[in-house]
Amino acid sequence: CAAPIHTAIEETESAFVTGEKEYVKEAYGCPNVIDDRQFFYVIAQVTTFGLGSYRSQLCDAMKNATDAMDTYAKAISDLLILSGVPDCNDWNIAGDTDPSDSFRPTYYLYCAYLG
Repeated sequence: CAAPIHTAIEETESAFVTGEKEYVKEAYGCPNVIDDRQFFYVIAQVTTFGLGSYRSQLCDAMKNATDAMDTYAKAISDLLILSGVPDCNDWNIAGDTDPSDSFRPTYYLYCAYLG
């Protein structure tokens, strides 16, 4: 299910570029993540959780999506609730608000490895 997730991320990035980031963050259930780059790391972390714990639910939703970004946003919101950790700031596993912190390159490699 990597291809539809990739499409959803591209659509999300495009929405950020066109000035819709507040709408997008709200749709994903993460309006309180102030740093835009951190938002994408949080989404990646929640996706990793989803693939590990709710793979069929996440992949089935994405495979049947007519609007990739909205479907992915709904899936992330659902995963936040299912995880029992609904606050996106609690998913900031690097514990940072500064994207230059040293954990990010390691986490990027982890995300790149998963595709």
